[in-house]
Amino acid sequence: MKSLKSRITILLLLLLAINFGCSEDYGDVPECIKDEIEVFKKDACDEVSSIRLYQFQQQEVYLFDLQSCFDDGASNVISNECEVLGILGTEAGFDGIKGVNFFENATLIRVVWEN
Repeated sequence: MKSLKSRITILLLLLLAINFGCSEDYGDVPECIKDEIEVFKKDACDEVSSIRLYQFQQQEVYLFDLQSCFDDGASNVISNECEVLGILGTEAGFDGIKGVNFFENATLIRVVWEN
């Protein structure tokens, strides 16, 4: 009987470990950003999309970068409070947020997600 209980216990522990191992860990990311990430992942290309955390204009911002997934190539810049600060790329080639060139003035902190 002990052997059966031990096997069941081990099986349950393995199932729990697998379940927790499959969940995404984005680090210290606000809940609203986590929600945005899940939506973004559904639209993302198979190999070139990413979400990166930057320091820009004295705040942390997230670049939801679809790169060349779509014809317009738009990438949203979103604040910690989930406010869209601006859109980069597109056919028009936007590279600024509030008149400041994003790529020349932003500092990459880390990659939050990429495929």
